Amino acid sequence: ISQPYYRKKSYPIVSKFGQHWISEDVLTDHDSKINLERQKMAIPPNYIHSMDATHMVMTQSACFKRGVTFAAVHDSFWVHPANVDQLSEILRDEFIRMYE
Repeated sequence: ISQPYYRKKSYPIVSKFGQHWISEDVLTDHDSKINLERQKMAIPPNYIHSMDATHMVMTQSACFKRGVTFAAVHDSFWVHPANVDQLSEILRDEFIRMYE
């Protein structure tokens, strides 16, 4: 897991969009000092996301081996309705295989 969270150097950009003013900080560069608070806060979710991604890849591989057409985005798994029972079984089998 890589999580390069650095302190930001930024400057505001102000633009007029219709009758609204928008101001936003834009990252110009990092000063190569690590933002320790962001690093600490990012460890648990980044670890969980890496495990979810691993499970998705294992599930996709198992579906491919069984000839099941598979699609996924983040933590959503899609198959043809006729293959839902197979996907359900594969998801459980791969989850067990991953954590046993």
